[in-house]
Parts: sequence; structure tokens; C-alpha cells
Amino acid sequence: MAEAIFHIGMGKTGTSSIQAALRDSPAALRAGRARYMGMWMGQLDTAFEGLAGFNRFRDQDASSHRRLAETLARQLGDLAEREDATRFIFSNEAYLPLLENFRPFFERLAERIDLRVVAYARPVGSWLPSACAQWSVLHKTNAGPVESLAEAGDRMMAQYAPITGWIDLLGERVTLRLFERGIDPLADFSELIGIKLGSDGLERQARLPLSEQMLRAAVNNQVDAPCLPDFAEATFLPKKRRGRMPLALSERFRFLFDNSQFAPVIERHAPMLREIEARTGIDLLSAPVPDAPAYDPAVIEDEIIGSLLDIASRQSVQLRRAERRLNDMERRLAALETRLAAK
Repeated sequence: MAEAIFHIGMGKTGTSSIQAALRDSPAALRAGRARYMGMWMGQLDTAFEGLAGFNRFRDQDASSHRRLAETLARQLGDLAEREDATRFIFSNEAYLPLLENFRPFFERLAERIDLRVVAYARPVGSWLPSACAQWSVLHKTNAGPVESLAEAGDRMMAQYAPITGWIDLLGERVTLRLFERGIDPLADFSELIGIKLGSDGLERQARLPLSEQMLRAAVNNQVDAPCLPDFAEATFLPKKRRGRMPLALSERFRFLFDNSQFAPVIERHAPMLREIEARTGIDLLSAPVPDAPAYDPAVIEDEIIGSLLDIASRQSVQLRRAERRLNDMERRLAALETRLAAK
């Protein structure tokens, strides 16, 4: 019988490294009679490929999700007969927080195929700073101004809430593993599936310099919509200051990086984390929040000034090009007006 293994996150627990290793280890997977199916569900419908397609897959109604689960079970059964493979691995950290969207899909899939779901949970003290840097600054996922750590932290904690729901839905089919300092998630996942996955040695989603995070936060703070990371890279003309972000550099530093803001957040959500520990034996609460990074104004100011020089230089080139295009358009318009007047 074919087995489907879904690696569902959570985010910031080495998921990108695991996905890269799965993608780049076809020989090892073949030797283990396994196949990596990717992040998306394009095999069900080409409209489900990519991030936009995943969102379309997410938004199917319950009846469609059940039908799609039955289709996937048949497809994997057919693949198992045609290929020397019995295990089919999917990996997308977006599944974990979307339990309610995907409940009918996984419920039906568990009835039709040997299903296994693997998730990693990171102690909240180390996870919150990383998550807020990723989804509040680099990729602003909220509408409105950039949030303080306390605001963003409260919003991020929702990612822990579905863990017990997955266990309630699928029971022993769910494997929850602890991700903490000293644990290699790639080695751990390799052990779980019984296949040695190779690593290219690249560090993925490395934390950006503090000065660059502050610059990106300043740009993202100008717009109400969520902002992908490339928005700040392409934007150099911010509007006037807005929202609650302080003006002074030292105050902005505390606004964005003072980890003491997480204490009341963790306390408010402690009952949920204790329930997870009671259900799984995994302690996500006791690891301390790390101290805030050291504030060295000379280093930050030096990096920001260097970045501003690059930004100003690029703006100068862009403005000069735009000026030439505008002058050319004005000349053409004047010539057209002259010809029309002559008629």
C-alpha cells in the first residue's frame, strides 16, 4: 500500500533545508523506494501549482477537498504500481496553521491511504524572535503599519494552536518533533523517513543584519497591504512616517528587537503550550527567550549610511532615466500636436 508523508512545518524549523534536501536527493529517495512530490498539488490540477495555486487548493469547499483526497490516493496507488516506490513525500509548512481549511482533505485521505504527518515545534522563546523577523519585518504579513514585537508575537502564537487539533484529527498518524538548538532538522527528518538526505551546505533564510531589517521595516511601514520581501528591495521613495514606529534610531531598535516584550505574550499563551506538552511530552515553554541583541549605534548607523548611499545612487540613476523618457515623451507629444494643428 502506498504511503503519503506530509511534512507540514512549523515555519522557522528548518523547513527550507528539508525541502531543498528532498528536491536534491532523488537517488537516495529512489534507493529508499520514496519520491518527493514537492510543495504544491499540481498533480491534482495544474491550477493548484505554485503559491497562488496552493491558495486555490486551500479555498476548495469540503466536498471538493474530499474528492481531491480520493483522487490523490488513486494517483499515488497508480504511481506505486508503475514505479518502484511506496512512499510519497510532500512538504509545505503552510499546512500546519490551515488545519480547518484542510480538515476534510486529510480526514478523507487518511481513510484511503497510509497517511503520516510530520511536524516540528520550536520552543517559543527561540521561535518568536525568528518568526517576527521573518513575517513582521522581512515579509510583512499583516495589514497596516509594521507591528511591535508584542503585537506581532501575539499574532504569531496562533501557529502553535492547531498542533493539538492535528493530533485530535489524525491521532498516531501525527509525529511531532522538537526543534531546538543542537538539533539538526535535516538529520532528524532523515532518521524519521529512514533515508539519508544530502545537504548542499547552504544556509537558507539567514537572519539579515539588524540595520537592513530596520530599513526594510521603515519601507514596509509605508503601506497598508502585506509586503513580500521584494517590495522593500524595489521601493526607495517612502511616504511620510506613519503608525507607531518611533523616529529615533535607538527607540526603533527597542521597538523591533527588545525581546522582553515577549514575556506577557508567552504568559498569555502558556496554557496552550502546556496542553501540547501534556499531550506529547514535548516541552515548548521552558527554554528562555534570548537576550535582546546588543545595541551598538555606531555599527548600525555605519551600515545604514552605507545602505543609504547605495539607495541614493540608484535613485539618482532611476530619476535620470525617467527624466530622459519624460522629455522624449513631451517632444513626441509636441510634434503630434503640431501635426494635428496643421491639419
